[in-house]
Amino acid sequence: MGYKVSVIIPLFNDEKYLERCLDSIVTQTLHEIEIIIIDDGSTDDSVSIIEKYASSDERFSVISQTNQGPGMARNRGLSIAKGEFIAFVDSDDLIDSEMLEQMYENASKAQADIVVCQFEKFDDKGQVYTTKEMEKETFQNLIAGKLYSPVWNKIYKRALFHEHGIVFPADIYYEDVATLFKLYFYAKKIITLQETYYHWYERPGSRTEVLNVLHVESMFRVFTEMEHFLISKKVEEHYSSSLFEKIVSGVLFLFRRIDSHVVLFEKKREVWQLLYREIEKSRYFSEHNMALLVDNSSYDLYEIQFYLSIKTIYTEYDRQMLYSALIASFPFDEKKREELALLPDGVLLERLVTYRRKVFAVEYDAMERVEFSQKLNVLFKAIAILKQSPQKVAIYGNGVIGQILARELAGRVVVIIDKDPDSLSEYAPTCTPDVLSHYDIDTIVIAVFGREAEIEKALLKEYPLSHVNIVKLSL
Repeated sequence: MGYKVSVIIPLFNDEKYLERCLDSIVTQTLHEIEIIIIDDGSTDDSVSIIEKYASSDERFSVISQTNQGPGMARNRGLSIAKGEFIAFVDSDDLIDSEMLEQMYENASKAQADIVVCQFEKFDDKGQVYTTKEMEKETFQNLIAGKLYSPVWNKIYKRALFHEHGIVFPADIYYEDVATLFKLYFYAKKIITLQETYYHWYERPGSRTEVLNVLHVESMFRVFTEMEHFLISKKVEEHYSSSLFEKIVSGVLFLFRRIDSHVVLFEKKREVWQLLYREIEKSRYFSEHNMALLVDNSSYDLYEIQFYLSIKTIYTEYDRQMLYSALIASFPFDEKKREELALLPDGVLLERLVTYRRKVFAVEYDAMERVEFSQKLNVLFKAIAILKQSPQKVAIYGNGVIGQILARELAGRVVVIIDKDPDSLSEYAPTCTPDVLSHYDIDTIVIAVFGREAEIEKALLKEYPLSHVNIVKLSL
């Protein structure tokens, strides 16, 4: 049989989820597929499950190896794949029955090297988060961190891997990111489908759920790999600013997630110290680049300080975290670092509040501290009220407050509205105000302060929003 698509599934101890995954693949409307399962050293009942499927379906190929990680398992699958296109499916995920047929037909019709579909994330609590790629699928957008970068919601011409010697790295997280940018670089044509075909299951304790030291090391290894690749292709100068955007978004991602994902106190401190060391030695975090970053409205470094400053309990490692955030986002000299290291927790926390003014004074007005505390109370009371009803929420503003709202209202936020077309969020899709009418919402929360009345007036004038409740936080 001539295979149109080779489906490669890395497998490690997924007996609980494996059957639903395999059922979604064997029932594909595209029959001319081969199903390659690489058992990466499973110790549970996964192997007997795949043997049952393989015994009744000649399209299966099963290979067992010692545990080497999903990247090496995918490489093993690539080495034996015979299909015109390659698809990757994780063994705890599932795909719609028409996914491969629709993607293959669109690839053939458009003569595309890569076809991308939309995907959704679901968990054991029944929460579903559907993504929508808002940017054009290009190498530049990918290298700038403006696109999602899993390998499994796409199909690829097999020749892309073999003609350019592309393989997944070993012993690393974010192996998708480290591989995908090379495929995008060599692809002559990439198309995107608007249908959601891939269903990504994120379970507690998965590689993507738990953060540790290796995540920090891996992310900076990926950054280095990207830089070396661009230099080797003599295009580093052209894409340097895009790569800087990618690195900054990656660091902000780590800043926001370390505190909630690293469980042990000692490990948290270890991860923060490693992240600071990586930032300090990266040439991309030079004084010049950081100055550009602070002045670039696309990035709000105050988000880091605000996020860390709303913690209710401040311990020694929290002080270390706040200090690390400060020195990572402002070019202090050695003397200033020594001064900051001696500051009491409360004073250091207050310095975060005044970060935007770039004034690190010793004295603070007591009324300002009271006002800041009152604003936080108003914000979290509003969040508590919004959580009490199953509303379909749009957040107007993708800055500090907008991101906090999106995080706290996870599952209720349909879209985040921002005038910047390049603005992205890890919590929900983003859009500009002119396409707001495309979304089904019943509540808009305005998270741009000082302009609430102006924004509300513009919304009421521009769109037929009689059925939509507009919430102003009035901080």
